[in-house]
Amino acid sequence: MSKVVEVHVDLAVHEVDRVFHYLLAEGMTVQLGQAVRVPFGRRSVVGIVVGFCAESPFPKLKKISEVLYDGDAVVTAEQLQLAHLLAEYYLCPLSLILRQMIPFRLDSSSWPQQQMRKLLVPVVDNMPADLSPRAVKQCEILAELLRLGELPREEISSPSALKQLMLKGYVREISVPLEPGTIVAQVSNLICPPQLTIEQAAALDKLARALMADQPSTWLLHGVTGSGKTEVYLRLIAAALEQNKQCLMLVPEISLTPQMVSRFQARFGSRIAVWHSGLTPRERLDEWQRIKRGQTQIVIGARSAIFVPLTRLGVIILDEEHEQSY
Repeated sequence: MSKVVEVHVDLAVHEVDRVFHYLLAEGMTVQLGQAVRVPFGRRSVVGIVVGFCAESPFPKLKKISEVLYDGDAVVTAEQLQLAHLLAEYYLCPLSLILRQMIPFRLDSSSWPQQQMRKLLVPVVDNMPADLSPRAVKQCEILAELLRLGELPREEISSPSALKQLMLKGYVREISVPLEPGTIVAQVSNLICPPQLTIEQAAALDKLARALMADQPSTWLLHGVTGSGKTEVYLRLIAAALEQNKQCLMLVPEISLTPQMVSRFQARFGSRIAVWHSGLTPRERLDEWQRIKRGQTQIVIGARSAIFVPLTRLGVIILDEEHEQSY
């Protein structure tokens, strides 16, 4: 890897709306899209790695101070490409575009901390001979741990017995990251698709063939309210999922999101993420991480959802595309 790193600092000012060159510290590695802290004049600022180059025209370069957020990239290569196109088209600082793609400001303390779960694990492989049978609670806890391998700490009914087991060195506590929660829960029974009308089948056939062609194309699905446009969306999305592609469903207003989510949930279960400005900070980060890790195949949201990090995007649907809110 080249040692000259191109960093775009998180300052929405036209005078610094360009890349700055930095060197890597000894033993440090960085990747495209990572957030880094860099010296900038007399202060330290946060920026995003946007590229690399073999050499720099500037003679004296400073070194990157640190890589942030455990080295996880905060934007993808596709998002960087989109950000550059939008910044050029709208003549605005690249930082303003990049901020729309990240759930929180890079230099903000509002990022929710990683939730951890406390687990108990046995240190011994068998029931110790010196553990008195009269210590009934201790024996019960250790026996259960030996049987299951681990137990959540909150399930222990006798804290005093647990404390004694830990003091004796038979049990220890570990902390593991808690998996992000989901806004859309799994349903027990998914509904079966209804029979398509002749008009719906004809429209779906054209859209499905365009999806199979794997070439960008734009289609307008016109029909009065209640004519079955949403069912065509659902069938097209199902076809995209079979091809391991992701789908983005945009609605003009946040208030329309729950209704759309309910209909999609009945068909696709919990494979759905929700994205709009009404989410709490915890929900926003959890959904962003699920999308970024590829743990969801469908995203439903308002306009800002166009910036989520979908890497296998196959279908984008603008519901009620004539609405002025778009």
